[in-house]
Amino acid sequence: MISSDEQRPIDEGSRTGTGRETGDIFATMKKQHTPPAAEQKRAATKSVPRKTGRPPIYGQAHKDRICAEIAAGRTLTAIMRDEGMPQVYWVFTELGRDEAFAKAYARAREIRAELLVEELVTIADDGSNDTYVDENGNRRIDHDVIARSRLRVEARKRLVSKLLPKVYGDRVTTEVTGAEGGPVQVEDGSTAKLAALLAKVKGNVGPGK
Repeated sequence: MISSDEQRPIDEGSRTGTGRETGDIFATMKKQHTPPAAEQKRAATKSVPRKTGRPPIYGQAHKDRICAEIAAGRTLTAIMRDEGMPQVYWVFTELGRDEAFAKAYARAREIRAELLVEELVTIADDGSNDTYVDENGNRRIDHDVIARSRLRVEARKRLVSKLLPKVYGDRVTTEVTGAEGGPVQVEDGSTAKLAALLAKVKGNVGPGK
């Protein structure tokens, strides 16, 4: 005969209590052993070695290219924008301590000036766009184009005069004249002393002496 205790239904909570407790223990252990997000990120950063590359090294090849580009008519600031080229500060530093580079750079600027002179003549002689035909078929003078060409010519003239002042610079002639536009009388101390000595000799000798 089954006793009343044996007939009592089994409590589901008591059956699964051990499982819940075990799951809670594992969850707590996992939480304790799982680092926070910041620690995980720091650990990932430490595991990946950082790339510490050398700073770019510029040398003679860059100097040669700079001189070639300058001679071809490009500006230094435009050249420095190209990929792999140094900063302007590096160029001027090298110009101050590398005499060969400084001479090559100066020669490149002279060549550029000569090319600008040829451009100047070409622009001044080109009148193909100075006129246009209006809607009525009449030929008109395009003053905007002429003004623009004049500005280009003047800009190149000024630049050439700065690059090659001895050849294309403005020459200033200074004239020195004497009193009332006459020749300049120059006397030094020795000439005045000699004249005084001659006068003294003549006075001492006198007529009949």
